[in-house]
Amino acid sequence: MAALSLAWRLRRTAIICGITLVLYSPPVSALYEGVYWAPSRVFGGSWGVEDAMFCFHAGAISWLCAFAPWESRFRFSPRVGVTVRRLAVVSVLAAMALLGFLVSGFTVLAAFLATQTLSTAAILIVTPAYGRLLMPGAILFLAYYFLLLGVWRLMMPGFMDMWSGTELLGGKFLGIPVDEYIWVVSFCTGFPITMAFAFDARIRERSSPKQLNASAKR
Repeated sequence: MAALSLAWRLRRTAIICGITLVLYSPPVSALYEGVYWAPSRVFGGSWGVEDAMFCFHAGAISWLCAFAPWESRFRFSPRVGVTVRRLAVVSVLAAMALLGFLVSGFTVLAAFLATQTLSTAAILIVTPAYGRLLMPGAILFLAYYFLLLGVWRLMMPGFMDMWSGTELLGGKFLGIPVDEYIWVVSFCTGFPITMAFAFDARIRERSSPKQLNASAKR
C-alpha cells in the first residue's frame, strides 16, 4: 500500500519521465543497433513499439526508485517552460559531448557512459542535494530490472541473444553481459538526477526546534 501511495503521489512526474525517455530512445537505439544489441522487433527496423514500451516503463520506474525514500524531503512542481529549457540545454550539451567521444574513437557504449557520467557529475556539482538519490536509485532499480530480466528469460528462452553486438566486452555474469550491468547503473543513477534538475526539484528544509516552538505558540 505504501508503494502504491508513493506511486500515486509521484504519478505526474513519473509519467513525464517515461515520455521523456521514449522521446530520447529512437536515436539512441539506432546508435546501439548492431554494435551493442540486435533485438528482434515485430515490425523490424532499429526502433519499434517494444523500445517505446520499455523506455516508458524504465523512465517512470527509475524515477520512483530514486525518490522512494526521499519523496517527502523534496518539493517540485514541473513548469513546462523551465523543464523544456533545462532538458534542451542538457540534451544539446550531452549530444556535443557524445559526438566528441565518438569522434575520439570511443565505442558507442563507452561514449554514452562517459557522456552520462559527465552530465550527472555536472548536475551534482550545481545541485549537491541530488546526491542522495544515487543509492536508492541504484539499489532499487537494479533489483527490479534484473528480476524483470529473469522473468523475460523464462518467458522467452532466446531473449538474451539480443546482446550480440560487435562492441561488447565479452564477459558475462549470470548469463547477462557485463556491459549491461554497467549500463543499468549509469542509467538508473543519471536519468533520475537529470529529471530532478529539469523539474527544479528542491529539498525541503527541516524546521528548527525554535521554529517549531514558535509555530506551536501561535
